[in-house]
Amino acid sequence: MTLSDVTRPTTPPECTAEQILTGPRLAPKEYVEGYSADKFEEFIEEWAFFYLKEICGDYARVMNFGGAGDRGRDVIGYVTENNPVICDVYQCKHYKDALAPGDFYPELAKLCKHVYAKAIPRPRNLFVVAPKDVGPSLGDMLAPGGDILTPLKKRWQDASKGPLLTIGKDAVKLEGDFEKFVNDFDFSIVKPKPILEVINEFRQTHRFAQRFGGGLTKPLPATTVPASLLSSESRYIEQLIAVYIHDSGDTTINANSLLGSTTTTVSRHFNRSRERFFYAETIREFARESLPDGFEFSTIQDEVHDGVVEVAESEFSTAIERVNETTRTATCLVLGEHPLKPYLKVQSLSGICHQLANDDRLTWVRESGGKDG
Repeated sequence: MTLSDVTRPTTPPECTAEQILTGPRLAPKEYVEGYSADKFEEFIEEWAFFYLKEICGDYARVMNFGGAGDRGRDVIGYVTENNPVICDVYQCKHYKDALAPGDFYPELAKLCKHVYAKAIPRPRNLFVVAPKDVGPSLGDMLAPGGDILTPLKKRWQDASKGPLLTIGKDAVKLEGDFEKFVNDFDFSIVKPKPILEVINEFRQTHRFAQRFGGGLTKPLPATTVPASLLSSESRYIEQLIAVYIHDSGDTTINANSLLGSTTTTVSRHFNRSRERFFYAETIREFARESLPDGFEFSTIQDEVHDGVVEVAESEFSTAIERVNETTRTATCLVLGEHPLKPYLKVQSLSGICHQLANDDRLTWVRESGGKDG
C-alpha cells in the first residue's frame, strides 16, 4: 500500500447556488427507481392521465385497477367512454433490477387465463413499465420477431419449479383447449415501454415539476401585442385615457389615436403600457397551462396589489405620476417563493398593475374631491 498527498479538491463545475442551499438534485429516473411499488404505480397513473389522455387524447378514460383482483391490469386506458373492450393495459412491474423473463412469465400466464375465461377483454396493447426497464433477455423475446411463447410454455410445464399460476389454491395447468388458446395467442400486443420515454413524455405535463422539482419545464412563449385593441383590455385602457384627459384637459384624446403612435409622450406611454399588460397576460396564460396544482397566477397578482395599493392611493400632483410611481414600485417588489418567480421581469410586474386596473382593483384618477392637480 502506498500513501500519497491529496491536493486541494476543487469545487465541481456543476455546483450551483441552488445545490448549496438545497442539496444536489437527483435525475428523475433516480427518483423513480427509489419509488415503492405503490408510488411507482401512482406515477404511471399520472403519466397516463395527464399525458396520454389530457395532452395526446389517446384515451377517453384512464382507470387504476392496481391491487388484489386487478387480473394483471394496473392502469388501463379506454379509447372510448362507453366501450370497455378497446383498451390498452399498463402493467407496472417494480423490481430492484431490470425485468427478467422469469419475473414476467406469471403475468403472461395471468393475461392468457383471464382472456380465455372472458373475465377481461383482450387488450389492444399491454405495455410493460418498470423502473429499470426490461432486461435484454426479456426484451429480445418481446421484440418484433422474438419468441416469448416457447420459453413461456417450457416454464409453465416445468413442474420442478412449482406452478406458474394459481387461482385460489389450484394450479392452472397448460392443457387441452386452454393450451391451444395460448398457442394461438398474439403476444405481439405485449410491448416494453422504456421508463425514459415515460419520464420525457411526463415532462410535457404541468405535474412534472411537482413530482421531480427543478422548476417549470416549459419555456415562456414570446409576447405578442395585438395590433388592434381587444375587448379584454378595455377597462385599463379607459383608465389610462382618463389619466391623459385629466392631466391635459384635452378631451379629444382617444385610444385609437394613440395606438401605435410614437409622436408624443402620451402615445409612447400608452403603447408601453399595452406592451407591459400583454407581458403579464402571456404569463397568465403560461401559468394556466404550466403551473402545478395548488399554485395560481392570482397569488402573484394579490401580492403585487398588496405591495402597491398604498402608493396608488396616495396623493400626487398629477394622475400620470400615480400610474408611474405605482408601476415603478411594482418592479422593485421582493415577492415570495412561487414557481412563476423566475419568469417575472420588470415588464410583467408593471403589466400586472395594468391587469389590476383592468379589474378595477387599482384606480388611477381620483374621485371628485381627491387631489390630482
